Amino acid sequence: MLGLLPAGNDLELARKSAMKALRMDSEEGLYQQAKKRLRAEGRWTKIAGVLFLSKLCRSLIWPCFLIAAGLFAAAAHQWLTRQSVDSANVLAGALCLLLGFLLFIPYLGTRIEHMIEMYNEVGNRSTRHNREDGRRSTSSGV
Repeated sequence: MLGLLPAGNDLELARKSAMKALRMDSEEGLYQQAKKRLRAEGRWTKIAGVLFLSKLCRSLIWPCFLIAAGLFAAAAHQWLTRQSVDSANVLAGALCLLLGFLLFIPYLGTRIEHMIEMYNEVGNRSTRHNREDGRRSTSSGV
C-alpha cells in the first residue's frame, strides 16, 4: 500500500514466499498449512511465543470495554436518578475505554510480527533446502 504500512508490505512478501515454499496457488489455508509444517518440523514453539503475546493483549481488550461500560452505566444511572454523579466512575470508565483501544496496537503488532516470522520461517527453510539440493546435485556431477 504505497509503502505506508511497512509491516503490511513485509507480511505480503512473507506470504508469497510461504505460498511458493508450500506450493500453494492461493492464500486460502496458508496459515494452517504453514503452522502444520512448522509443527511437523518441531519449529512451532519458536514462532508461538509472539502469538502468545498477541493473544494476551487480545484477551484484555473486551474486559476493558466491559468494565468501561459498567462504570459508564453506573454514572448514567446516577445521572438519570438525579443523584450526584461520581466523577471517579466517569474517569475510570474513560481510562478503561482508552486502555481497551490502546491494546489494539500491541495486539495487531504482535499478530503481524508472528505471521511474518512464521511465513519467513517456512519460506526461508524451503529456499535453504532447495539451494542445498542444488549444491548436492552439482557436486555429485548430476
